[in-house]
Amino acid sequence: MRPHRPTLAVALALFLFAGCALRPPASAARTERVALWNGTDLTGWKLVLKDPSTSAVASWDANGGMLRLHGLSPGYLRTEADYADYHLHLEWRWPDGSSPKSNSGVLLHLRGPDVVWPACIQVQQKIGAAGQLIGMETALPGFPLVNNQGRAPLLAPPSEKPVGEWNTCDIHASGDTLEVYVNDVRQNHAEHLPVRAGRIGLQLEGAPIEFRNLWLRPLAARP
Repeated sequence: MRPHRPTLAVALALFLFAGCALRPPASAARTERVALWNGTDLTGWKLVLKDPSTSAVASWDANGGMLRLHGLSPGYLRTEADYADYHLHLEWRWPDGSSPKSNSGVLLHLRGPDVVWPACIQVQQKIGAAGQLIGMETALPGFPLVNNQGRAPLLAPPSEKPVGEWNTCDIHASGDTLEVYVNDVRQNHAEHLPVRAGRIGLQLEGAPIEFRNLWLRPLAARP
């Protein structure tokens, strides 16, 4: 008897199934995008700096649809509105010549007083660790504590591009679940989170960083 060989159709189905691990949920493409940044000023955003003597104007600039945060003082730029159940997309890069220790992050479900640092869940953008989740005064159920903060490690080898090149980050916040993709690679998944909504922030940690194409697409709410 000849050994069984899968048909072309079966092989194709298995290939497509395997590729699903790198793809955002299909529901992300069913509603309209909402621009989070207008490309020129900080309308709809608030800048919070640890050092109040630092000039807010000197901490950022906008040019050609790109938002550059200078990191003169630790802090963050956050939305004025709260958001829940969304696909968040953004692109970032470290300018040429950036230190290999450059660090920043995307702050999700941010809430409470404007302090440095606020209660939130951080999607790490530190070079070499982009996509790691850090619970800042927020539990990450099922993950270990490191320096009294829950940390969800990367699910795949680092997928960032070299300094000077643009990276993409796609975050799917649905109910009590977060899913993170860095340059289309699934890097994190966390569920049973204690928070489901809040403001969105961009972190300043002493290193210049550039952002563009910040948009959000509402997703259907999960129970």
